[in-house]
Amino acid sequence: MPLAVVPAFQRLGVGSALVSAGLERCRMERHAGVLVLGDPVYYGRFGFVAGSRFGLKCPFPAPHEGFMAIEFEPGAFAQVSGVVRYGHEFDDLE
Repeated sequence: MPLAVVPAFQRLGVGSALVSAGLERCRMERHAGVLVLGDPVYYGRFGFVAGSRFGLKCPFPAPHEGFMAIEFEPGAFAQVSGVVRYGHEFDDLE
């Protein structure tokens, strides 16, 4: 799900609160991990690392370092590798 904050409300912690709440919800729902495409400096603060570390590749033309993953369960991505497939909502971006 895309995340954006209106410029007038940026740098007030709104984005960080949204990311933290989203990650907590994913943990509560027992998701094994999360993928994100975004700024590595920003998302790195939350524990995201390059998806390539897990053998995962972005299906979109994007900088390699901007495609990131976080595991909630150690080894969550151990049995998968290759190009990630997104839901049909993202078909026009491939």
